[in-house]
Amino acid sequence: MYNDISARERDKKTKGALKEPLYPVQPVILAGGIGSRLWPLSRASHPKQAMTLSGEKSLLQTTWSRYASLLRGNLPILVLSCSEHRYIVFEQVAKIARRPFKIIVQPHDRDTAPAIILSAMFNLRCGNDPVMIFCPSDHIISRPDALLRLITKEAIPMAQDGKIVCLGIPPAYPESGYGYILRGEDRRVLKFVEKPPVEKARAMLKEGNWLWNAGIYILKASTIKEEAGRFAPNIVEIIAQTLEDAYQYGAFVYLEPNKFSELPFISIDKAIMEKTMRLYAIEANIGWQDIGSWRAMWEIGKKDRFNNVIKGDVLSIDCTGSLFYSTKRRISAIGLHDMIVIETQDGILICPKDRAQDVKRLGRL
Repeated sequence: MYNDISARERDKKTKGALKEPLYPVQPVILAGGIGSRLWPLSRASHPKQAMTLSGEKSLLQTTWSRYASLLRGNLPILVLSCSEHRYIVFEQVAKIARRPFKIIVQPHDRDTAPAIILSAMFNLRCGNDPVMIFCPSDHIISRPDALLRLITKEAIPMAQDGKIVCLGIPPAYPESGYGYILRGEDRRVLKFVEKPPVEKARAMLKEGNWLWNAGIYILKASTIKEEAGRFAPNIVEIIAQTLEDAYQYGAFVYLEPNKFSELPFISIDKAIMEKTMRLYAIEANIGWQDIGSWRAMWEIGKKDRFNNVIKGDVLSIDCTGSLFYSTKRRISAIGLHDMIVIETQDGILICPKDRAQDVKRLGRL
């Protein structure tokens, strides 16, 4: 059983410090995707969580640094990875980790529902029932202190009481690539809308009370296991059988691949969150941006006086509102408006900015 923090730590009071929860808390980093909407920079051999957008840390390392301080109790931080990327993930985490960690290696990509239920059942099988913080590894958060304060003061106590908590972001524009949640007066989530067309997203923003679903969930392991048993019993059964034959080798936890392949490819939202009555949303003004598309890269980028975001060797004439990203060769552009132009050693992407979500179709080729 994981040990709780000591009585001395419980009694310690530091002026201005966050109040620490008195029960085990475990960050779980979701790092299994390849980022197909960021092709050609992100692909199977170099997933987007390994990308460095600014500074020296990759997206994965930045995520680790952001959440590691929330770890409470004698737990490892969990990282969920696919088999192909396990060594990339290990190398990235090992360079900066100052906390114990384990990498659960998924033999196949099965989206977030199997990943989240699996990590909860792994903990319960080890005799532990922590509050788990599920954090995707492809987010940029410009106000990390506000995020940690929100999770510590509000989300963790709610999760300890058996609620499932998600963070909702006030929408800045009608994005068609995000999921939306409608929140009631008591914070209960009333409705999901997954990736609506731009016209519908625009109408939802005018209506109000809608938030972007950040995909950050805070919940107890036993809570999600109970809801999975109610709404996705087939996933629970298969994972239980998969864990029977799981084994650990160093930092890696390997799963039986044949049984794992029987799991459905389904998101946690579709499998459980759209059905449960235990889901609550906290509005989070944390400077959040999901680096899920080149449009998002333009949104967060530093813009010049023509509203362009330029990285690398680029010559632009009479261009506005565009993203130019060069890694090796010069990009020369004339008269482009609201366009995306990406150059890498082995691929070039050119598309309108409002078609950024369609890039994933190229990433599968």
